[in-house]
Order: sequence, then structure tokens, then C-alpha cells
Amino acid sequence: MQEGLRQIQHLHDRMARLLEAVLAISSELELNAALRTIVEVSADLVDARYGALGVLSEEGQFADLFTCGVSQEVYDAVGRMPTAHGLLAELVEHPRPLRVEDVQAHPSFREFPPGTR
Repeated sequence: MQEGLRQIQHLHDRMARLLEAVLAISSELELNAALRTIVEVSADLVDARYGALGVLSEEGQFADLFTCGVSQEVYDAVGRMPTAHGLLAELVEHPRPLRVEDVQAHPSFREFPPGTR
């Protein structure tokens, strides 16, 4: 019985967080602000340490990148749009959400960008 109540409470909490996310996203009128909010609330909903949303050009290159959980110092150290190789190439080739417990253990991982370690 306790386990059943705990599961119901957990589901209720997740639904409340999802509703908050929908409200936060729908309150943004500007596209970049909405995309940034999507990254932040998505990472929060799945308890992720980091989140990223890449916008691709027609040529399949990153035109914009929205992140959360990455310090401004690290973001600035990268200094450019990422290229589609390694794990990012996996996301370009198979455009779907990807959650990775250990980035370095993923078969597509190649290296961290310079200045990010």
C-alpha cells in the first residue's frame, strides 16, 4: 500500500512539473527564449545535469545551440558552433532525444571540445 501511494505521489509531482514546463514554454513570445526555456525545463523534468538543443541549418550544420548546466566560461571556451562529429553526429543522423548516463562511455563519443575539461 505504501509503495502504491509513493508511486501516485511521484506521478502527481511529475505531472505538476510538466504543467509548470508547459506554462513556462507557452509564456515565451520570442523563439530563442522559448527554445532556451525548452532546454531548461526538459533537463529539469528528467533530472539531467546538462541539456542542449541544437538548431540545424539546411546543410545539416549547427546554426544555433541552446544549453543548460554548462557554465558561461565553458561555453565561451568552446567559442564556436559545434561540428557534427562523434556524439553530435549521432544526433544529426538520428534526430531524437538522447539521454546518456556517461557521455565518454557512449560508442559515438570522440572527445570533449578544447577548454571544456
